[in-house]
Amino acid sequence: MSRLISRLGAISVQTGALPLFSWSLVSQSSEPSTTPTKEVPYASILANAPCSDLRHFVSSNASKGKKVFFMGEHHQQPRVLAAQMTMLDELVMQAKESTRPVVMVMEQFNALQQGMLDKFCTLANSPPSEEGDPSAREAAGELLEDYADDGGEGFDLTHYMPLLLQAREAGVKVVGGFPPRAWAGVVYREGVDVLQSREKEKLAHLEFERWDDLKCSAEHAAYLRSLMSGEAPALALVEPGQPQKPIHTAQAFKDAMLAHVVDQKLKQHDGDVLVYVVTGSGHCEYGFGAPERLHSVKRDQTAILVCKSNEESTIWQGEDWDSEAKEDDRVIADAVFCYDQV
Repeated sequence: MSRLISRLGAISVQTGALPLFSWSLVSQSSEPSTTPTKEVPYASILANAPCSDLRHFVSSNASKGKKVFFMGEHHQQPRVLAAQMTMLDELVMQAKESTRPVVMVMEQFNALQQGMLDKFCTLANSPPSEEGDPSAREAAGELLEDYADDGGEGFDLTHYMPLLLQAREAGVKVVGGFPPRAWAGVVYREGVDVLQSREKEKLAHLEFERWDDLKCSAEHAAYLRSLMSGEAPALALVEPGQPQKPIHTAQAFKDAMLAHVVDQKLKQHDGDVLVYVVTGSGHCEYGFGAPERLHSVKRDQTAILVCKSNEESTIWQGEDWDSEAKEDDRVIADAVFCYDQV
């Protein structure tokens, strides 16, 4: 696996004074600049930056005491997978130096699918031969079958298998982080009360009681609307005093469950753990979603990296924010990984 990681493509990362929200397509410069600006948010991104940029992002944040690392992906992009594997490899290296475990929490699995993940993550009893680890191949096949038979989550698990096998080889526990997709559907179509009644026992098994975390701010609602419409976010379109829309409650339910799972892992290890969260960018950009719903750690103990393709135009300008919002609270993330879509 280490040989595979060394052959991955170049990783481009922007850190430092990241821009606030803007809504303009910006061409990528072939030369790096020293200071990114709000008008040209991607100007400092170098197209062929070395993987060491991403490793430095992980190692420097780990040395500062960060415990939770969010990788906000755009699903099933090969370049993003390369970045995810690089991040996991560096987290494992950092954990070894501090004798901490690494736990990888994934949106691609719901919390009720933990049994199939635990079976997959069981390490082989014998070392792999030159032909590879047959038990790993068998475990991968069984996981794909179990995932397909369980159904409902809708991800192409073959895309994520290199990351999963990497975690298995490194002894990283993989954890399902989302509620079942069907549950979010119930929240959207029938309401929270119906879900609480219908799935009472399973919710109790997951120890989920964060119903107060299902509120969605006007800023978050405007951002979610932009994700779904493809238009620029506009607070003016979020009517003040109106009941929260079911689609926002369903999204907040996913975020609350993800935060709950992360908090559980931090609690189980008394905070002495590195938690790697693989989820969609919409669940962690701008501090929205799971990061703002964490109970065990504050924002300064999390590190957020989000992915943006070079063809995208999805940065939101800060002028529309509530006057009380601090500028530092609404930067897109701690770092941005830009990639070419395949």
